[in-house]
Amino acid sequence: MKAEELKGIRMGMGMSQSELAEYLGLTLQTVCRMERGKTFIRRQTKLALAGLKERAERSEEHTSELQSHSFNSYAVFCLKKKIK
Repeated sequence: MKAEELKGIRMGMGMSQSELAEYLGLTLQTVCRMERGKTFIRRQTKLALAGLKERAERSEEHTSELQSHSFNSYAVFCLKKKIK
């Protein structure tokens, strides 16, 4: 995993560096150094980030499904109301 990828995951989750540090059990300084490519990203950290990224993707899919379902329910409601 590259520094840019780490930053992209963090920003994609809408997390600050300090929030990510807390989630990973690291210091803010370590997260800053990893994002600048100054510190090696350990395997354990990569695994935790992969899990975080996966949860974000599942959350996005779920949100999209809910929005679609909500729109469809509203459309059906409107059609039923119009038919009466």
